[in-house]
Amino acid sequence: MTKKILFVSLLFIFLGFSDLLAQTGGITGVITDSRTGETLPGTTVFIPSLQRGATTGIEGRFTISGIPADTYNVRISFVGYSTINRSVDIEANQITEINFVMEPTQIGLDEVVVVGFGTSIRRDLTGSIASIRASDIENLPVNSVETAIQGRVPGVYVSSLSGKLGQGITMRIRGSSSLTASNQPLYVIDGIPATTADLSGNAAPTNPLADFNFNDVESIEILKDASAAAIYGSQASNGVVLITTKRGRTGRTNISYSFQGGFSEPAGKREWLNSEEYIELFREAGANLARIDNDDFWIGFVEGRLNRYSAGRFDGSSWQDGVVIDTDWQDLAFQDAAYFQHELSFSGGTENTRFFTSGSYSDQEGILIGNQFERISGRLNLDHRVSERLSLGLNMNLARSENHRLSTDNAFATPVQLVAQPPITPPYDPRTCDSAAGNSFLNSSTDNCQLSGDYTLYYNGLLHRDNADFVTTIYRNFGNAFANFSITPGVTARTEFGVDILNQNEDEFYGGLTQRGVGGNNGQGLGISRYVQVVNYTWNSFLTYSGTYRDRHVYDMTGGITLQNSSTSTTFVVGRDFPSDSFKKLASAAEITSGSSTGTEFSFLSYFARANYKYNERYLLSLSGRIDGSSRFGANNRYGFFPAASVGWIMTEEDFLRDNRIFSFLKLRASFGLTGNAAISNFGSRGLFGGTSYNQVPGIAPSQAPNEDLKWEQTAQFDVGIDYGFLNNRITGEIDYYIKNTEDLLLGVKKTVVLNSTLPPTILWVNSTGRQRSTGRPM
Repeated sequence: MTKKILFVSLLFIFLGFSDLLAQTGGITGVITDSRTGETLPGTTVFIPSLQRGATTGIEGRFTISGIPADTYNVRISFVGYSTINRSVDIEANQITEINFVMEPTQIGLDEVVVVGFGTSIRRDLTGSIASIRASDIENLPVNSVETAIQGRVPGVYVSSLSGKLGQGITMRIRGSSSLTASNQPLYVIDGIPATTADLSGNAAPTNPLADFNFNDVESIEILKDASAAAIYGSQASNGVVLITTKRGRTGRTNISYSFQGGFSEPAGKREWLNSEEYIELFREAGANLARIDNDDFWIGFVEGRLNRYSAGRFDGSSWQDGVVIDTDWQDLAFQDAAYFQHELSFSGGTENTRFFTSGSYSDQEGILIGNQFERISGRLNLDHRVSERLSLGLNMNLARSENHRLSTDNAFATPVQLVAQPPITPPYDPRTCDSAAGNSFLNSSTDNCQLSGDYTLYYNGLLHRDNADFVTTIYRNFGNAFANFSITPGVTARTEFGVDILNQNEDEFYGGLTQRGVGGNNGQGLGISRYVQVVNYTWNSFLTYSGTYRDRHVYDMTGGITLQNSSTSTTFVVGRDFPSDSFKKLASAAEITSGSSTGTEFSFLSYFARANYKYNERYLLSLSGRIDGSSRFGANNRYGFFPAASVGWIMTEEDFLRDNRIFSFLKLRASFGLTGNAAISNFGSRGLFGGTSYNQVPGIAPSQAPNEDLKWEQTAQFDVGIDYGFLNNRITGEIDYYIKNTEDLLLGVKKTVVLNSTLPPTILWVNSTGRQRSTGRPM
């Protein structure tokens, strides 16, 4: 009897299930480009009310089955194309065939924009975010991503500190936020913060971002206001730059090779005095001084200097052998610089595995003599779908760069300072020329005469050109591995681990003829070797929940945790007196004069959350917050909270503007939020001691006073803006007004707390009661 009841129950269940299946249908079709008619692999087809979707395959076809019979809104989206929203009737026991034709978007209103720990559609943004696409910057003759975006984004100032290749770049997003802490923005590459600190051993900063090939970049988003950047908390006071690299797409393998080459030449050269004008004005200056002082000393002084600066070739009335020296030192400082770059990339994939790999080699000369930057890099980006729920990915970039550097701008050894030399001074010392030299001392390069510095007005920078080397070599490993898991429809978990390893070696050699290389009793030359290693680990893990309720309420929420640790170790050695200039490594130095090694590190532990809500395609709300803990701050203020809120109103979705003939898009938005700045020394809150000596007896001495109340700089920013479009969005733009106030400014104060006069004063880091404010109206 029991078996009969069980059989009947199973029969009823089976019949009920079959009846349920009988009420379902499906949808299939092909998606194409309206301009070319080509299919679009990788396009997303999504039914928001069911939280179900599919991706088109190689032939541009998609299929979604098992859909209960009803009428649904189907959304079709693809980067660079306008999103399609269409109502589709699903009939029971039928697969509905419907094809879609996508229009390239005129403005990025429907394009996908990368935001912190997620993406969004541009029309739904309530913060101020500027976007740059790969097509805007690829194949530019520059060597860093910041230089590539210079002048392309309102409210963002980018400038080179010196104009030398591979040297430091200044970027300011809506002005400066701090007095003594860093004002550089946070750079995040594929979700991982990049090391951007200056690691140079002298006053001329380097640019760690020059190690990346910007032609691998798919998009750059610049988070300008607090609402957009607050999810990065204590590192976002100066704005955030999100860099997303290229990825493979489903379809056939695409092979791309490009080569570019060219020349650069200095622009805006100055017109300087020639020899005749210089002699005339120099003598006039001497005569004026003689008249003022009533002393003919100045007349003789000027004539003596004219003779010296000309290396004895001008005796006050005529030039030796009738050869007039008229040197254009400006031309000697600059050069016509060659540039070339090779790029090779492969991309493609199947529905389950996609890849992008590239290799690049570039070699660029600077317009200043002796300046050169060479880089070779490779990238591999992989995406693999393990199952319907689990996908894995890998991003890896390897690079080697070699930068032939110059002296700092305030040193007379730098080429630009050559313009300070008198035009009557020959580049080479004519007193050292051999019998076959002739007038070759007038040339910028010769084998018949020697360079010298004992007759020039200032140090002869050509000595550095021919007798000094300053080469910085960097090996950079940057990458991350990630996993995405779909827990339920609409709920996704992502975890990623990233590493940025930077190894930098600076080799300097100054020969015996240079000012720095003047030797001791038994040799000549100075050698310096400096090695820096930075290891930066980051782990992100977060959940994202998105959904739609009754087609009017659209929402998504993100929450997670971030852990970052960065350690830096530095070692340097200085040696002097080499057998000759042919021996340039420290192993050949007669004496090791100094050396040192240091180590430092910092860490962050952060919790973040964000919620976005859209009602009826026109009313927008965004809330975000982040709690940051940093090893840099005092025990009493180790953690900081950085919230933000923003609202938006898409006015062109309202009935009173829906059919207007002026605006094709109009959105009002406003935001307010708090961000922080933690870019100070790694142990700013702690009491530190350093090694010292007194009467050649080793000991320790205080170098920094403790401050357990040291806390974050905090920047409050209010922003109100308008996004607009005319003529079917062929003309677009935005207007913003913002107010930025920074409080609790971080300052390093010197305090004389010493035990004897040989010890330096200690440093105390404090929070100032002053305020820094900036206001702007970037268009």
